[in-house]
Amino acid sequence: MGIDTTEANGRQIARVPGPGVCLIAIGVTKSSRVDVNVVASEGTNKSCNIADEIAVMVEPKLPRG
Repeated sequence: MGIDTTEANGRQIARVPGPGVCLIAIGVTKSSRVDVNVVASEGTNKSCNIADEIAVMVEPKLPRG
C-alpha cells in the first residue's frame, strides 16, 4: 500500500497502511523514532484513523532531538 511521508512540527512522519493495520513512525532524533501501530478488525481505514488520533496526542509529548 506504500509509505506516505510528511513533516509535522519539525518531525519526519511516515505512515504505512497495510491490510487491516496502520503504522505511523514519528522521528525523534536522527537515530530514534516512536511507532504507533494499530490493528482494527474494521479494516485499514479504521486502523489509520485511530493511529492518526494517537499520533496527534503523542507527538507533542516527545522530546526534541
